[in-house]
Amino acid sequence: TVTVDLGKVQPVHAIGYGTPDVGATKTIAVSVSEDGTNFTEVGRNAFPQKRSATALARFAVKNARYIRATFVDQHPAQDQYGPNYGFLSEIEAYAPEAK
Repeated sequence: TVTVDLGKVQPVHAIGYGTPDVGATKTIAVSVSEDGTNFTEVGRNAFPQKRSATALARFAVKNARYIRATFVDQHPAQDQYGPNYGFLSEIEAYAPEAK
């Protein structure tokens, strides 16, 4: 897992995340938490092998301080990277637009 601390609790309604064109990462789940202990999954995506790709998890506004990416599943080994390597090229948290 990779956990990002946003520094304070704030409203979030989408998380963008992606994988590079190397490695064996297949499925990533993204979760949010106010306290860093109790996480709620808000999205999950299976990425293609040998191609960089991104996903956007959209959900009802949730208050969150922590964003977590969990590596759920892997493709077979690719290049010199076995299935025990996890690759994440980006993770972005989006706040709702101000009214």
